[in-house]
Amino acid sequence: MPGGSLRDVPARLSGRAGIVASVTALGLITLTYAVTQGSPIAHSPRRDWEQPTPRANTATSTTETLSPSGTSVGPSGARLAADLSLALQILLGLIVLSLVTALVVAIVRGWRARPRRQHLDALAPPPPVAQTVATGEADQRRALVDGAPTHAIIACWVELERAVAEAGIRRARSETTAELTLRVLGSLDTDRAALRDLADLYREARYSRHALTEAHRERAQRDLTDIHAALRARGPA
Repeated sequence: MPGGSLRDVPARLSGRAGIVASVTALGLITLTYAVTQGSPIAHSPRRDWEQPTPRANTATSTTETLSPSGTSVGPSGARLAADLSLALQILLGLIVLSLVTALVVAIVRGWRARPRRQHLDALAPPPPVAQTVATGEADQRRALVDGAPTHAIIACWVELERAVAEAGIRRARSETTAELTLRVLGSLDTDRAALRDLADLYREARYSRHALTEAHRERAQRDLTDIHAALRARGPA
């Protein structure tokens, strides 16, 4: 969609709903003010001058008028008819404003009830993950043999994290990069036992106070071999 994606539609509708609601409220306030203050919006404009009326029959002309049917209607009756007409106009306006507001609210709630694609995207890693992990196998193995076992195992896991990041996977706010890597690689058709063991070795190497040994390094190498063997058996994504 030009200028944005489908994910932005609910936000745009919500923004438009706020504008419509604001305009509706402003119109209602203006209409209420016009009725209570005698604004020209709700009353007929008066001329700045009045034609002089004959002095004869003054009492009759100021106390009563004739209706179209010939019946005499006093000033109070004319005023009542004008007030009823104004009340009907206000009622009709309020009904229209209520219908428009209800329609906007229904549209916004319908869009908000739709499943959000960003949550589905965070749970389903795209196919390039397996490819980036397999491409980085040489760097992962090189990291395992370079330096002391503790630093080597940490460096190997960091290479796996880099491969996941290069695939464009974004972590959730509630998870660390290590948890993201474990979740994403665990969703592939790989050796999950080897993956969990390698993750345990990484946490032990990073957070424990004791140094890891060559036996830990060899274990990590076996885990990495099993992971890549499962990825190759999986075939291209």
